[in-house]
Amino acid sequence: MQNLQKEQLQLLERKLENIKMRIMQLPQSFRKKKNVQQTLARITGLITALVLMISTMGNAESITVEEFVEDSEGIFYLDTNGNIVTTKGGYTKDTIFEVLEDVINSSLRVCSAFEVRTVQHAASDYSKFIVAKDNIMKVIDRANYIEEWCKENVPSIVPNGLTRDDAILIVFNYIIENYEYDRKAVSNKDKDTLCEEQGGYHMLTTGVGICTSYAKVFRAIIEAIPFNDEYIVDWDLKEEEAKHIPVTIVSCETHIWAAIEDPETGILQHYDLTFADTFSKNPKYSSIVTRYYDADLEEIIKDKAHGEPEKLLYYS
Repeated sequence: MQNLQKEQLQLLERKLENIKMRIMQLPQSFRKKKNVQQTLARITGLITALVLMISTMGNAESITVEEFVEDSEGIFYLDTNGNIVTTKGGYTKDTIFEVLEDVINSSLRVCSAFEVRTVQHAASDYSKFIVAKDNIMKVIDRANYIEEWCKENVPSIVPNGLTRDDAILIVFNYIIENYEYDRKAVSNKDKDTLCEEQGGYHMLTTGVGICTSYAKVFRAIIEAIPFNDEYIVDWDLKEEEAKHIPVTIVSCETHIWAAIEDPETGILQHYDLTFADTFSKNPKYSSIVTRYYDADLEEIIKDKAHGEPEKLLYYS
């Protein structure tokens, strides 16, 4: 009965996300109307409530705000209202998002600072910045939703007995076969939608995303897979006995993709699902897809889209 209720809530949540996305893709002049803004606020509130309800119906233990602050290693503290505040000054509106992105990539893994959207300066001289508790809870709830999604779906995507390499390949192919690049949001330069698509939640709930979405969903699924000591997939293992493969997020100025450390060489091998998906859609370029799977750094940066090695950011 609980599973049925959960499926119904998930269906409702997906429908609300689709309605929200359709509204967000309408002209900005329409979206700025007061009644439209009120409708969007109500829909967003309902989605957040549903995500929280769904997450509490499973066994996943969501990270708390307190744990998030602890993971920041002294960057943030909680004020009396439960908001997240920087412990020192020296940040700007740009650099505070870079710092927040570092913490979220480490603590929540599958989310992004851009999903938080709003960071306020708490003093006129910008000596402190504050993130509202509700905004942090939104990404925490989304991380919990993705964890639950992985528990329910990854065992059927990646069955028992697969080797490490086979498991990575099947996840890579699953994503490019089941999700689409959101060309509409990119071509329209829709800032609201593009911010939402910086995390894995948007892609899992709408079926579309951008480069960051691909990388975060890949990270979520790969890191959910339990391996035994021989790195064979084994869903019967107790969590404390399982090994998991960490996924690194690689970023240049205009693009993001994923990387995994080779167990023999210790070198990062790169996985660009965005480019692989793009080329896989045209049989004429199908051979190019392999260039973006298990590639070394020298191979992946041959085109200008992947930046220069010394300018890349790595979120491990």
